[in-house]
Amino acid sequence: MKFSIKPKKNRLDQVVAWLSEEYEQPGASFYSNRTIIQNAFQNRHFHCVTNGSKTLAFCVFEIFGDYSILHIAAVDHRIRGRGVGAFLVKNHLSYLAKNNVFAVWLECQPTSSVPFWHGMKFQNFPEHYDDFHEQIKMYRPTTKITAYSEVEGNAGILKLWDCEPYQSENVLPRWSWPLHEKQGRLLAPIVHPANRNWNIAWHKNGLTVAEGKVKYFCAQTRHPATFLILRELPDISMVA
Repeated sequence: MKFSIKPKKNRLDQVVAWLSEEYEQPGASFYSNRTIIQNAFQNRHFHCVTNGSKTLAFCVFEIFGDYSILHIAAVDHRIRGRGVGAFLVKNHLSYLAKNNVFAVWLECQPTSSVPFWHGMKFQNFPEHYDDFHEQIKMYRPTTKITAYSEVEGNAGILKLWDCEPYQSENVLPRWSWPLHEKQGRLLAPIVHPANRNWNIAWHKNGLTVAEGKVKYFCAQTRHPATFLILRELPDISMVA
């Protein structure tokens, strides 16, 4: 099998053909999303797995700076259960990591795919991240990241609450990470889903260095929500 990031048009045509066949059978199919798939191909947001002249699987994605959304991933219904989907996802994640994309997220459709994504080390988004949508959202980092810990690093500790600042008083943080840095850069990035209005704080030696909403905490988090991604110590002048 081969993983292709710049497939030719005949690969797209094959995908649409076997999605059409699947559409005629009971169960889920992405054939109704063929316009989205075709547009992604035009924008080079279409990867696929091939074996000789056959196209076995594909995915459609978008990149937003340092994180990505995986919109669709599918394997030809005639060959599922043979490791093709895992091959597709592993190679796609490797591509993202090489292009400085630190996290990827998706919505599980159909829900029967949840065990597969858990097997690929995707995790569910935290509770209360988005109380207005019922879709199952999952994510995973694409690279080694800083692990949770309540022990300070040489630059202190980062703490995140799953509520807004006015709600966080006398409430323990939900997650904590040690800050290990060298010349202002973290030795490993911190990657975690975070609502843009949640409270976040940087403490060092028992003192608060900075505290405020995620959306103000550093330049990398000033886009509309989804992830807290820190590769360097934040600019405290930007914290509200």
